Amino acid sequence: MFKKSAWLFLAVLFLSTTILPGCGENQDYSITNIVLSDTKDSKTGLISEPKSVFVNSTNYIYGQAYLSNPVADKPTYIQIIWKYTQDKSNSIIHTNTLSTSQSATIAFKAQRPGFNWSQGSYLLEFVINDKTYATTTFTIGEVPIENAYIESIQTTASVDSYHNPTAPTSEFPATADAIYLTIATTNKMPMDTEVKVEWHYTQEQEFLSAATATLGPEEQDHFTLDKAHHQKFLLSNGNWRSGGYKARIYFDNKYIDEIRFNVS
Repeated sequence: MFKKSAWLFLAVLFLSTTILPGCGENQDYSITNIVLSDTKDSKTGLISEPKSVFVNSTNYIYGQAYLSNPVADKPTYIQIIWKYTQDKSNSIIHTNTLSTSQSATIAFKAQRPGFNWSQGSYLLEFVINDKTYATTTFTIGEVPIENAYIESIQTTASVDSYHNPTAPTSEFPATADAIYLTIATTNKMPMDTEVKVEWHYTQEQEFLSAATATLGPEEQDHFTLDKAHHQKFLLSNGNWRSGGYKARIYFDNKYIDEIRFNVS
């Protein structure tokens, strides 16, 4: 006869999204430390080599994130929605659903839809009670050699003293004082590589500004789009203009990637 713990284990296996115990609580839900990869550590089940670009034949894309959950007296349902955004249709290609009443590292995955993934950009939304608490993006396509230099690229509402994204998102309020882009490199990144980030307002195809930094292997830095240095692009009330924005990334003046985000 199954024990209660055995039934719980089987229930978790039934879901394509699983929960790994964690700790910590906040006054509201928070989803941070989002990473994706096509492999997981065989011993821990965690992602040790994050990626943001995958080839179209990738069988599974695995993900994990940390959920801070302040609700301990009833289950909290989390939905992870995978969308294809290349053709602006935002077609839903996969969803994961889980429930938990604790703070935890959540693990999830999506299998290759059909024969191959469609090439282009994708968006993951993390939704609780019909509210999106975090998003992240990835790309399917030919992986150029330069992508072997990138550990992660992420837009975020805040960063810590080590340049880590502490509130990853691609949706920002018009009242935000600053929008950050973090870039982390792998051990394959050449020494003294000049990294340039260009900020653009895509609604009117307008260049805003650019900044550079020098990075080497296994280093991290962040770039900032702030109101203090971009006042001429703000509305009369001091807010950002609503709509689409993008950050274009260059290594030694060679285009690498672009990250899109929205202001509303």
